[in-house]
Amino acid sequence: MLANPNLPDAQRRAYEKLLEKLSMEEAIQETAPAPVPVFQPQESPLANNPASLSAPMMSKKELPNWGKAEADDLLTSDREGYPAEVQPRNRGRVASRQQIEGIISNLDPSRLADNRMASDGAPIVGADDVVESGNGRVMAVREAYRRGVADNYRQYLIDNAETLGLSKDAIEGMKNPVLVRERVTDVDRVKFAQEANESSVSAMSESETAARDARNMDTGILENAAKNPDLMTNTAFFRDFFEYVVPQSERGQFIDQNGRISQAGYRRVRNALAAKAYGDDSVISRMAESTDDNIRNVNRALVQAAPSVALVQGGIERGALREDLSISRPIIEAANTLSFLRGDGTKVSEFLDQRNLFDEDDISPEARKILQFFDKNKQKPNVMTSFLTDIAKAVEGQGAANQKTLFDDGGTETLSDIIDRTADKYAPSKARQTSLFGDEG
Repeated sequence: MLANPNLPDAQRRAYEKLLEKLSMEEAIQETAPAPVPVFQPQESPLANNPASLSAPMMSKKELPNWGKAEADDLLTSDREGYPAEVQPRNRGRVASRQQIEGIISNLDPSRLADNRMASDGAPIVGADDVVESGNGRVMAVREAYRRGVADNYRQYLIDNAETLGLSKDAIEGMKNPVLVRERVTDVDRVKFAQEANESSVSAMSESETAARDARNMDTGILENAAKNPDLMTNTAFFRDFFEYVVPQSERGQFIDQNGRISQAGYRRVRNALAAKAYGDDSVISRMAESTDDNIRNVNRALVQAAPSVALVQGGIERGALREDLSISRPIIEAANTLSFLRGDGTKVSEFLDQRNLFDEDDISPEARKILQFFDKNKQKPNVMTSFLTDIAKAVEGQGAANQKTLFDDGGTETLSDIIDRTADKYAPSKARQTSLFGDEG
């Protein structure tokens, strides 16, 4: 796809640069693409109002069935047993609670019936009654029944039962009926739920978005990221991230007028990497906002090392690496502790000395060693990055549990051993026999 030759030179160059660098023509098309319908129009489920849902993965033959279900029988994301991968949204958030209360206070049955978008209208459920799109809507109707304010909703279902192809008598005999759209096609449920919820009014928080993005990052994307720790210059990784991780409908907001990734785009990448590597992006986000240069240096190291750490964690989850060598928790434990100590004005050496004196163990031995390395190298983000990536490589070198590396004396190398061995590479003088993690003097 070539840039329009009639565009001003600067705009055309930015256009061509974006195409070359990220291969994402859709992010900068001159006319916005038409929305892709979720389920295509079907024959009059409601009088004079043909239903059509929009799921990008659905063909014209893959239509939903109208159905009914008891409110309490539907499995929503706030209940135990709900598959977390289907709905990363935290329904305990203020924004989600407000959305639910808004539906209850303005309960309009017609808005919970036929709608072109999967993100609106009657909720969509799988054959096992798991709500795939419309968790907030089901929770709102359920709560409306509990409060005794859903009579108009129930009556709407009774009045429109025949139009929907449902039994009026059956609905009248139900305790708390809910109109649902039953997905009957065999699809990738996680992908479907994600796409069906993309246009939902209830926007995800950055942490929820990071959790979703983390699940979409595969090994190939992480390997591209790990090849060049300086993520700011890693074109291949950014291309993969925005092409395969970020939904098409969201990409445009992360590209500036010059074809460069915006600050919001870098933040989204950072949060996703943190969630993938460390299971939580909150520490990274908090440290990034710090005015302390040393904390920001540590944060930079954690982000740059995240791809390597994530590859290790993925290997452990697949059973390809030893579970006892998981490195995410001690790294985040060390970063959290350092951030707290800096904010409290306490020196790392004083903190560790106090723990030694009173034999307190509120920080793991592995985190203690990483913390002390951070403290000694807090003005050297690249050294800290190399330290963490070297630990990750050493763990990968250990292989699975049945491929343990042994010392000459027959002992199994632990994570603490690996950290010691890696830190020794960065000691000012290897001739010194004093451990890097000994007294500072």
